[in-house]
Amino acid sequence: YSFNNQVVKVLQDLDGCASGGTSHEPAWSFRLWDGAVALSRYLETIADDITGKHVIELGTGTGLVSLVLGELGAEKVIATDLDHAMPLLQFNISHNNPEESNGAPHSGSEQYKASCPGHHTLTDIIADCEDYMCNVCDEDIDEGGHMQRCVECNFDICGRCLARLSSPGGLNDMPAWFQVQVLSGLPDGSESVEKSEKSKNDKVIGVAYDWSRQDSLASLMGVVHRVCPSGIEYLIASDVTYSEDSVKRFFTAVQQLLRELRKMGSSRSPITFMFSHHVRSASTNSCMLENLRQLVVANSPASETPTYKEISASRCGADDNSNEFIFTSEDIALDSSCSVQGSPSADTEESMRRAAASSEIKIYVAIL
Repeated sequence: YSFNNQVVKVLQDLDGCASGGTSHEPAWSFRLWDGAVALSRYLETIADDITGKHVIELGTGTGLVSLVLGELGAEKVIATDLDHAMPLLQFNISHNNPEESNGAPHSGSEQYKASCPGHHTLTDIIADCEDYMCNVCDEDIDEGGHMQRCVECNFDICGRCLARLSSPGGLNDMPAWFQVQVLSGLPDGSESVEKSEKSKNDKVIGVAYDWSRQDSLASLMGVVHRVCPSGIEYLIASDVTYSEDSVKRFFTAVQQLLRELRKMGSSRSPITFMFSHHVRSASTNSCMLENLRQLVVANSPASETPTYKEISASRCGADDNSNEFIFTSEDIALDSSCSVQGSPSADTEESMRRAAASSEIKIYVAIL
């Protein structure tokens, strides 16, 4: 991802190596989606507003949006996702930190054990034939050579890679996918929040946050109080509203988090709520709009008309793979019953069907 003569690189986990064995979540939870790219491009257009701000991102995945926010001048970005997403996120944070030596995410004193995709216990064996090949370095394993293997995952690692892994700092020189696989097999599924906060990256912090758990919310707020004691100005998410169930869980989590954030400092300090939504079905889109409007009305001052901004992100040119977008914006005003004043075309069933058919990306912004 390139912008302003800068490059942000993120590793995707298309095969689920980071989540294997620790979660029933599908591997697509850890790929880079178009909604994150579109939101990142939009954030570039409001970079002056981002400078010096404190941000929480929900469902960060690969961390692209949070990393872009850091590059745009945000003072602190708390990037959140589930426990099993943390190794991939921490890897991407570390490898986009120019202050880290050679981009290496792990100190020279750390030693690790090999891990298969399912994080099972590996068996030490001696190769009894020449038919084995190391899944890490793709080299043949000689007969009589030391190796470890997992029959269930059909995963083999040679003695040479095992020796590198057990040496101080050896993990840094191994393939990126294997680094994430090893880190995701650590206790608790991730490196600790404390370690993340103490890293040299003073912009982006990865924090595990499960929307469904109150203790997880309390843990997140503990981090917020430590690193952003003056409060949060932006609450951001990208492409987490992909089904009706995910929509309901997302907006419930947002309302709970807003309630906690209001307890910090001034109870009416404005928070900019912003998220991208990839329109995939008319029913999900309708559910999302209903929940968004309820949130906006519930959190808007009584003296002001509840309003949000709907921004359409259209790719430049005819290339569906283009990472450049043109943005067009419309202000949507609501009444106290959460109905749209003037009933714009965006509310009609036909317009929602057209949006779903064209797989549009929308960005919504509200000052709460």
